[in-house]
Amino acid sequence: MSRLRHALGLAPILVLAGATFAADRAVAAPSQQKVEPRVEMMASGRIRHPALALRSSTLPLVVELDAPPTAADIARIEAAGATVVRGDSGRVLGHGRRISVEASPSAAAALGGLPGVSGVRFDGPPIRSPRPLDLTASLISADATWRSKVADDGAFLTGSGITICDVDNGVDVSHPMFFRADGGTFQWIDDNDSGALEPDVDTIDLGDGPVPLRMLNGIVRDRRTGDPLWDTEGPTFDSTYDYIYADLNGDGKRNYGVAEGFTEAYPGYGEPMFVLDDVDDSGSLDVGEKLVLLKTSKVKAFRIDGKVYRRGENLIEAPWEDEMLHGVGSSGTMVAGQPGYSKLVGMAPDADLILATDTLGYRQVQMTNFCVDQGARVVLHEYAPWVGYHLDGSSDLEVLIDETSPEGVVHINPAGNLSTSKKLYKHTAAAGATTPISIQAPNDGASYMGLSLLWQDTSRNLDLTLHAPTGTSFTLPLENPQGFQTELEPGILIAGYRQDSPRGTAMVMLYVYSEDGPPVEIPSGTYTLDVTEPAATTADPLPLIAYVQDEVSGWGLGIHFPEDSSEDHLIGWPGTADHGLAVAAFTGHPFDGAKTGERAWYSGRGTRIDGEPILWISAPDNPVVPARFGNSDDIGYMIYGGTSGASPHVAGASALVVQSNPTLTGDGVKEALRAGAVVDDDTGTVPNEDYGYGKLDVYRAIFGEAPPGGAAPVVDNQSFSVLPGPSSVAVVATDVDGDDVVLEADRDYDGVYDETLVDGALAVDLEKDAAALVKVRATDTTGRTDEALVRVSADGVANPDDGDDDGDGPSTEAEDGCCSASGADRPKTPALAAFALLLGVLVRRRTMKR
Repeated sequence: MSRLRHALGLAPILVLAGATFAADRAVAAPSQQKVEPRVEMMASGRIRHPALALRSSTLPLVVELDAPPTAADIARIEAAGATVVRGDSGRVLGHGRRISVEASPSAAAALGGLPGVSGVRFDGPPIRSPRPLDLTASLISADATWRSKVADDGAFLTGSGITICDVDNGVDVSHPMFFRADGGTFQWIDDNDSGALEPDVDTIDLGDGPVPLRMLNGIVRDRRTGDPLWDTEGPTFDSTYDYIYADLNGDGKRNYGVAEGFTEAYPGYGEPMFVLDDVDDSGSLDVGEKLVLLKTSKVKAFRIDGKVYRRGENLIEAPWEDEMLHGVGSSGTMVAGQPGYSKLVGMAPDADLILATDTLGYRQVQMTNFCVDQGARVVLHEYAPWVGYHLDGSSDLEVLIDETSPEGVVHINPAGNLSTSKKLYKHTAAAGATTPISIQAPNDGASYMGLSLLWQDTSRNLDLTLHAPTGTSFTLPLENPQGFQTELEPGILIAGYRQDSPRGTAMVMLYVYSEDGPPVEIPSGTYTLDVTEPAATTADPLPLIAYVQDEVSGWGLGIHFPEDSSEDHLIGWPGTADHGLAVAAFTGHPFDGAKTGERAWYSGRGTRIDGEPILWISAPDNPVVPARFGNSDDIGYMIYGGTSGASPHVAGASALVVQSNPTLTGDGVKEALRAGAVVDDDTGTVPNEDYGYGKLDVYRAIFGEAPPGGAAPVVDNQSFSVLPGPSSVAVVATDVDGDDVVLEADRDYDGVYDETLVDGALAVDLEKDAAALVKVRATDTTGRTDEALVRVSADGVANPDDGDDDGDGPSTEAEDGCCSASGADRPKTPALAAFALLLGVLVRRRTMKR
């Protein structure tokens, strides 16, 4: 895991002399104020630790008003020097009484004094936490669901018309798995008469003569070691991971992107990419089977640091950073692949995808508001921090989740991967006594420690003294409402504050970190936080909960509680919202030796700190998903684990549920998933604190029953010889289950089944020596299908190479406007110019036919 580079920082407000501060009374809770301590501390900007300091010129804030904002409220906020964040239409990004604001440090302080303002809070985590990362479609019955049609419009349940928003760290808009196979079918040229497509040997004619067809080699790598897996690095074409492209300029590599002269107008944003229409599932493309052009991006919009890249406008210009791999994986689990063609397919492959990213790790509320503003019905929050939050459902983001759920938005949240990490402490403090909390800091290079202590009675005030491994001690001056910062020992600082939540949870946030300059390791060894509860001994014992974090260990052991560690409350924020959907993980692929279906050993579990049972459902981890495109590998893939791998399954499944019933609220989607959850020997009695209500099964969620059993029908490739003129041939399909079978014909082999064959009769009308190549599909009553090519030749002359196409272009028209090159940069090669011209002609041809 890479080090955390940035997070919410602190600044010294109260500086105390000496290494030890003694208190002779119980420290009272700080008075409540409109501007939260984190904003005050951040605004001063005196901490320089790279993992804690503010890294932007403005502070992202949530401003809470006494009532929904009026024009006068907005004017006052902007007159104070702050910027109210707006969406595309100019509408203020916000919901209810809370709006998103960007402010300079000086303006942030002034906002609390404005009339009508009831709160000013930082929009970002106190410490940036690691992302929750550490076959699967069939495990949740997604493949059975795809075969089912929506009754109203006859569309298949693949997520079509639904927008999913992924709040994550980015996406690779160039990866072929994020394009739709909607660019038409193309015939290729079998140059060596081998009968099957051979990259680097065979060619395609796109209007300016043959150009080579080459392989984009897809390589699956181990995320930890970088080693290739399953021999995927080999030169042999593998249709599971590899794609084909047309090398228009003959330079032996696929050229793409703005730097290579391409614009938003070009299919796939570069030289043409194709997926195989492997009709007979042989793993290769036989003569007669066609290539399908990848054209339209599945990414509707990509917002990064406030700038939005949009499909059809400027998406091709979206940047790439290696840190975006996490978002590529989660997005791929939801929407990747080309259904009907590729073997690796996301849960809702026809859904539109929006990415919302903040490279500093801030602006979760602002990005969620953006998702809702863009029409997302499903929002996936791919983060699960645990330190610095009350974790009781009261934060601004949790409130936003709760308020938008009745409006039809379902929010999916990974539980996190804290199990076995010993980063949660739970113990009951006796009144009138001191309870020591031991914290073990290994010698692993950590340069800071973050600790939050929670208790659910804000009337109880505690004395807290931290003892460092070196022998220095410090009593926390928590009565200061702005927090504190001072030197714990030479080169090591301590800072913190107390903040109470609207739901009655008290939190003390404590930081120990190296002083300004390059980070140095904090002292390793055992820290002890003495918690003294000065209430009368007759008072009830006080339950204490604490969480700890560093920047080195991520979800692993690292800094931890060696005593009284607990597994009771390991669901990260904002999965703690009342109406969110918290997701646990069970083993999908048994790549690590675990048993498929059993609870993943790392998966977050338990209840909310108030005992509320918020863990909703479990889903499989470790799918194989896209990684980087065009780096050292032609196409990258990775195994995507953790609850980050599980949660996108639930997000994709939620899109299918919404497509089946668009009137559902967020809670309605949750209830459907609950009702369809599978209970088995692994889950035991549900609901429980490991699996929630059981294992995700989207087919059951939609149809209320298990997917139908049985086998798919069989229709084989068939050849017929007929006399010239009108005639009919009988296409034969069989079904071992005895189900009725419907046969359909795609006469033009353009990807559109436009004719139903009555009793399998395929009518043809051929001239002498002519031939026809027709694609047929057999569908049984369960929705299972099989496809085949039917070759018909007149007077016994059959030529499977010579179907409806003559080898010099696509067999279907492109969709309006997508591929027109008017106004685009001049292509660099004649072949590319011919390809663009051909697509433009096809666009005009279709327009004239309407």
